[in-house]
Parts: sequence; structure tokens; C-alpha cells
Amino acid sequence: MVVSDGRGDALRVERVMLAAALGGATSVVIREPNIEPQEKLMLARRLIEVLRPHGVLVLLNDRLDLALAAGADGVQLGFRSLPLDVARRSVPDTFLLGFSAHEGDDLGRIADGGADFILLGPIFDTPTKRGWKEAIGAEKAEGIASESPVPVVAIGGIDPTNASSLRLPSIAGVAVVRCVSEANDPAAVARELRAAFPELRPEFD
Repeated sequence: MVVSDGRGDALRVERVMLAAALGGATSVVIREPNIEPQEKLMLARRLIEVLRPHGVLVLLNDRLDLALAAGADGVQLGFRSLPLDVARRSVPDTFLLGFSAHEGDDLGRIADGGADFILLGPIFDTPTKRGWKEAIGAEKAEGIASESPVPVVAIGGIDPTNASSLRLPSIAGVAVVRCVSEANDPAAVARELRAAFPELRPEFD
């Protein structure tokens, strides 16, 4: 999973996400809190049009209304978002609800609230969480994920040098932000990440 970095440049997000999909990403998340709603809606629709035929999922962060309006595959929520149970009652059964969690959160309660998957992190050190949330580490993340009723995707400080350490029984996959969005060649970095999980689908062709 590739999550956009929130810089507010829709054309750059589109370019990075398309490149990531070419490199083997199986899903993308549009974060971008500073893009105007109409522009974000159009961005989502463009990505859906290109990526969905190739089996790549497109989700939006936080904005359930825009995700539904765009016809996206799902939304990524957090504790400051619309409550999970409210969101679950508002969407089709096939619509995916992701939820962001940290060490110490009750993953069972999150799953009971309607989450289809959980983003757990930060796994490794990352500037966006430094001084706020301590890195969990792969071993502890595996233990936490093993208790979750729904799939757990690891996030935080993940890059091609450490992604393979998360190929663990209870970890469903990895989500990345900076290592792809800041790369000179996002497709190449996505391809390296994809190589750590050879059991996934073939690359985008």
C-alpha cells in the first residue's frame, strides 16, 4: 500500500501513484488534507479509472463523503475521523474501512466497530512520529497483529531495506509513504518493496 505524502500537489500524487502501481503496489491511499475537495474528487476518479482495471485498490484518507462520491474502494479512518460504526452503516458491504492504530490500542474493539483492516505503526523510526509514538519493531508488531481479528498492515519507517523483516504470519502487508513519494524513481522503489512479498499478485502490466 502506498500512501500519498500530503504535500498538496494533485498532479504529483497522480504521477507517484501510477508509478507505484506500475512497480507492484496493490493499493493506494490519497491523503492530501490540503487539496480542495473538488480537486481531490477528480484526482480519485482519475486514479480509479486507470488503476481499477488492473486490480489496484484506491482509497481516500478520512473523507468518507469523497470516497463514496468518487466510487473509491474504501477509506482510511482514525480516532479523529467519523466513528467506525457510523461509517460502517453508511457504506456498501464491499466498501473497505481501514483504521489507523498504535501499540496499546484495542484492535478487537476496532474490528468490532466495523474495520476491515488495521494500519499498525509506527513499526520503525519515522520523522512524522518521532517524539510522539515510539517505534514498535517487527517482532512486537507481529505479536500485536496475531491478536487482531482483522488483517493488520504495518506502516511507519518501512523501506526496501527492512520490508522483508515484516514478511511474518500475522502481518498482511506493508504501507509506505516517504520511501516511494520522495524517490527519483517511485516505480523502482515499489518494485523493490514488492519483491519482499513474492506471494502477491503479478506486477501491473
